[in-house]
Amino acid sequence: AFDRPLDRNALEGVKPHVIALTLKETEASWGGLSLSVTGAVRADDQGYAEGQMTVNARKWQDMVDAAVTANMLTQTAGDAVKTGLGLIARLSGDKHEITAPLKFSGGFMRLGPVPIGNAPKLVK
Repeated sequence: AFDRPLDRNALEGVKPHVIALTLKETEASWGGLSLSVTGAVRADDQGYAEGQMTVNARKWQDMVDAAVTANMLTQTAGDAVKTGLGLIARLSGDKHEITAPLKFSGGFMRLGPVPIGNAPKLVK
């Protein structure tokens, strides 16, 4: 949902802002790697995402390794990410697959019990 209609005037001046987003059956796969996200968020009073999504990542360790190889993460950051996600995977019951809530609240994000940073700002 947007804060105003997407019509011919939407591209002139201030662009419309997303005020609510619902993801259904969203999946990206590459080889044996798979990432899916479902859920909904809306803009809170400060414009930050508020709500919850469910994240499922199969072969998540290989995703982290690919991010390190592509220089999107340093090796040190990749190792830290693997440690945090490893905890979540153990809580999920399968060390190669993560299924966890991605919660957006009070301007922050948490993946399961792990804080991961600021929530995205939907309305600036």
